[in-house]
Amino acid sequence: MKRHIPKSIKRLLKPLQAYCLYKLDKYSQDRSLLRVQKDLMLGKKIKVVFLVIHRSVWKVDTVFRRMQNDDLFDPEILVCPNIKASSTELEAELESTYNFFESKNYKVSKSRKANGEWLRLDELAPHIIFFTNPYKLTLTEYYESAFKNYLSCYVPYYFMATEHAGKLSDLLNTRMLNAMWRIYWPHKYVYDEYAKWSTCKGKNGRLSGYPAVERLYDHPRTHRELERSVWRKVGDTKKRIIYAPHHSIENSAKSLSSFLIFGKLLRDISARYKNEIQWAFKPHPLLKEKLYNHPDWGQRKTEEYYSYWENNDNSQVELGEYEKLFIESDALIHDCSSFIVEYAFLEKPALFLKKTELSEDNFLNEFGKIAFKSHQIAESEEEVISFILELLEPTQISRKFCQKDFDSYTSEFYSNNSPSREIINDIKSALANRKAINYE
Repeated sequence: MKRHIPKSIKRLLKPLQAYCLYKLDKYSQDRSLLRVQKDLMLGKKIKVVFLVIHRSVWKVDTVFRRMQNDDLFDPEILVCPNIKASSTELEAELESTYNFFESKNYKVSKSRKANGEWLRLDELAPHIIFFTNPYKLTLTEYYESAFKNYLSCYVPYYFMATEHAGKLSDLLNTRMLNAMWRIYWPHKYVYDEYAKWSTCKGKNGRLSGYPAVERLYDHPRTHRELERSVWRKVGDTKKRIIYAPHHSIENSAKSLSSFLIFGKLLRDISARYKNEIQWAFKPHPLLKEKLYNHPDWGQRKTEEYYSYWENNDNSQVELGEYEKLFIESDALIHDCSSFIVEYAFLEKPALFLKKTELSEDNFLNEFGKIAFKSHQIAESEEEVISFILELLEPTQISRKFCQKDFDSYTSEFYSNNSPSREIINDIKSALANRKAINYE
């Protein structure tokens, strides 16, 4: 029957369908909230399960650690499969992500059980689910079924400083986002845009700042607390540069990735300056799979490229957390959305590898433009070399950055408070409020 409905009618019905789904999901969230409040009154701890697919986009570590140290919460991580990846990559990512959290002595479970079956969420008996990715990259059990049956929260996996991922009217009005009990937004621009475009009019949104950058904001103290360097020991005199390419290698006017233009060049530059520079290759976790499927790359060429960075004397590959990597680095060369803002907290030299067809007006949002002032820009080999030569000079490269607007942002969310504390306090306050449910 759907095939016979005119497209014009479908467009008219779409908002009605979205509103009905929102009301249905909100009713489910309200019922979940009542169950949590009931258990809380009975003196039970609140079990919070964090659903994680990629360890490299784990942006809520400070929230998890605060919950560990709070008698009200019992936090646990569930490592979920990326069903968009090949079976080999899926299994490798499951194992490496589990090992990553286990090495931190975090309470963590594998989604695949010893008998090969997938773990059901009700086996963990969560009160609250924390999503770390908004897309359907995993099994229904860890996506739709999760937000339909459990009180659900979300913190974005990137800083949302760019518009490369598509129209905000689509990105900020998905069923998943509307279904959340709480979404903790990193800055006011995206908070306001969500209120503008979402079916729920932003009622589940909270403005908290970004928990992923708390330790970057306080980087002098964080550096003192580092138990060991994450950089390979190759000598104390070399500059440390991170090369972090984005995954969006698709032929699109708004795709950020310049890897197909600069990837080989950066490898050649690393060899040319091997006596002066130590490199960390920090690719987006989705880049390898996309290179496997690219007609000019494929699996063999991709593996050879990654192997170069892994096995070369003056370089290493980093696929997990990166705050220590950032703090101990001297500079960043990249084309990633979130890193535009995150690296700005360190006040260190940064070079953005820009495709010529990108302009600041068509890929940065208003918040992103503030942080982007901390970057130099390269569209050619000559500009990349110029940046590196300046970095090697005794007087370090000048940071071309008007800090007033960015300092205003950091002062609001990080100086006297922290996003993780704000999130925890908001959850506690909402759970304690028996009148918080509104069946409008």
